[in-house]
Amino acid sequence: MIERSISIDHATIGRWIVRYSPELLERFNRHKRPVSREWYVDET
Repeated sequence: MIERSISIDHATIGRWIVRYSPELLERFNRHKRPVSREWYVDET
């Protein structure tokens, strides 16, 4: 923000995090690969 000469208070950043974190989590979870409990060891 400093590069663009925009002054923002740290409390504003905190409010953005509280506001947008649930939305970002939902979007990330939609694109996350399913994970199972099984795993295989490759012979190397």
